[in-house]
Amino acid sequence: MTVLWILIAALVAAFIAFFQYGSFFSKNKTTSWGFGVLRFFTVLTILLLLLLPVFRSTEYETELPKLIILADDSESVEYLSQTDNLKQDFRDLIANNDLSERFDVNPFSFDSYLKPANSLTLRGKQSDLQNALSEILNLYKDDQKAIVVLSDGIQNSGTSYEYLNLPTNTKLYPIVYGDTTRYADLEITQINLNRYSYLNNEFPVEAIVNYSGEDPVRSRFTVSEGNEILYSQDLSFGANSDSEIINFELKSTSVGLKSMRAQVTPLDNEKNKENNSRSFAVEVIDEQAKILIHASAPHPDLGALKKAIQSNPQRSAEILFGSQEADYNAYNLVILYGVDSAFSSRIDRLNESGLNAWFILGKNSRLDILNQSLPEINIEENIETDEVQPLINFSYSNFNLEEFDYGDYPPVETPYGSWSFNTPVDVLVYKKISGIETDQPFWFTYESGSRRIAVSALNGLWRWRSQAYLENKNFEDFDDLVNGQIQYLASNQLRNRLTVDAPAIFEQTNVIKIEANYLDKNYQFDNNAVLDLKIVMEENDSTFTRPFVLAGSLFQVDLAGLDAGSYKYTVSVQNENLTRTGFFEVMDFNPEQTTTTAYAQGFEKLVGSQNVYYQGDLDKVIDALSSDQIARPIERKKFAYLGLIDFEYLMILLGLLLGAEWFLRKYNGLI
Repeated sequence: MTVLWILIAALVAAFIAFFQYGSFFSKNKTTSWGFGVLRFFTVLTILLLLLLPVFRSTEYETELPKLIILADDSESVEYLSQTDNLKQDFRDLIANNDLSERFDVNPFSFDSYLKPANSLTLRGKQSDLQNALSEILNLYKDDQKAIVVLSDGIQNSGTSYEYLNLPTNTKLYPIVYGDTTRYADLEITQINLNRYSYLNNEFPVEAIVNYSGEDPVRSRFTVSEGNEILYSQDLSFGANSDSEIINFELKSTSVGLKSMRAQVTPLDNEKNKENNSRSFAVEVIDEQAKILIHASAPHPDLGALKKAIQSNPQRSAEILFGSQEADYNAYNLVILYGVDSAFSSRIDRLNESGLNAWFILGKNSRLDILNQSLPEINIEENIETDEVQPLINFSYSNFNLEEFDYGDYPPVETPYGSWSFNTPVDVLVYKKISGIETDQPFWFTYESGSRRIAVSALNGLWRWRSQAYLENKNFEDFDDLVNGQIQYLASNQLRNRLTVDAPAIFEQTNVIKIEANYLDKNYQFDNNAVLDLKIVMEENDSTFTRPFVLAGSLFQVDLAGLDAGSYKYTVSVQNENLTRTGFFEVMDFNPEQTTTTAYAQGFEKLVGSQNVYYQGDLDKVIDALSSDQIARPIERKKFAYLGLIDFEYLMILLGLLLGAEWFLRKYNGLI
């Protein structure tokens, strides 16, 4: 089609040239031919530029397949005495010239995470090979690739790599480091318990003990606190009974952090005794906050609220309906759900109690009664409703909202009218209507004298809790939002300018972070403040200080590398007389030292035993890579499209043609 238009353009250009200079041809043939040719090419050039024809060119390029070198960078390699072997093989693969000519070489290392690397430290506290392989497969999903894995095969974090689905454009070459011989071994693999218990209550504990070996053996399981034995049980194992689940209960006798140690007596010939013991802890609290949900009628939101509240074991929730009587003074917080004709009487009783309150409008609420009962706020009385999605206000200062993301959550029903206030309010959630962000609130808090009030003008909270599970396979996002609001309302203390969030128990291999929030004298978040954390280890009174760093709308400090033990901390603000103190425990547990043998079985299930290599087989792996079909380079055809407008010389030619024609016409007295 492009050729046809070019021919038409040439005919039009010839016609215009003949029409303009045809009469001049009889007078001076030579000059007329010159003018005609110049005009023909001028018009043709202009027409071609107007038509914008596009020309396609074909190019061929050779693409090398990828070679991913993935090395285990965790402590278990060193624990198996394979440090030098693995590091040397990693360097040799990177430096191999033959492989560099055949492949595009990309070295990586992994522990808990995947990272590019040209050297190894072998200091990772956990191994997650499945995550590393999954990220590699996603990163190079469209490329032909070979993956050489240098590892002991031990994984103690994430899901198992044994059942990973390898695509057809991927070939895996695992090299296993360490002794694969199985020795008789006892291991405490898991201890399950709640983080909290109540004073003088018994709390359940579940321990799982595994045995590796063939011969019948006997051992003893004990739990101790300091020098006191709290529980003991005899155990028997054999070839057909290699696991024992132990369930027992312990009593909470004092308030505070209760640190204990579980242990199984080692076998006489046991090589690895590091995994025979494991520390755990429970925080004993003195009382439970009681929360009443007083509703006008049954609704699915009530169950979602109750479950979210009771996800925190320090709280219990009770639901009452309609005219059911309740002594509000027996509770720490009252949630009134739904506004009906009896709402005013409930408000009066609530005002008499002096308790903080949370009002949730629910469905078909009487807005006129709401306006009469809460003089600090007012909403337009309209029977219409909006379907709105949540727009979180990350500047909300009463509790941290950095972790919440509800942008894709389903809409809830809210009253159509707008709000007016005669008291300062803190907005937690704004309306997002049909994807449009607004400044209209539907969840906010305010203070009335010494009381704290929250108002949620919505119906359909249960949808958010369901969505939290669909996205994360747990309810934590929704439960944390509700419990953050409960924590703010359940306290009658004056608003603190400095608050600290520090869990009482950390495992040594997990992320150890303490977060703080600081408000200036006007109760506005101050991102210029300088906060320090002073830590004292109780066992030896050693002290050190670390600064907080700004992380969004809070301050954060990373305590990676802390030794196991009990710590006291103090958070302070420079140039302010504000401090907060507390305690936490770092549990002694290193999963990288729980086994003394390499695990080749995982790779055998993944690629077959005939395709698994061992330390010392590097030359075999290199030979296999060189002869593998996947090592063939790929020739790709590329098409390049170029329009005439991209030829800058064509514009120069057009200028020269016009200039030459003008000069000749001037010379011949035609201008």
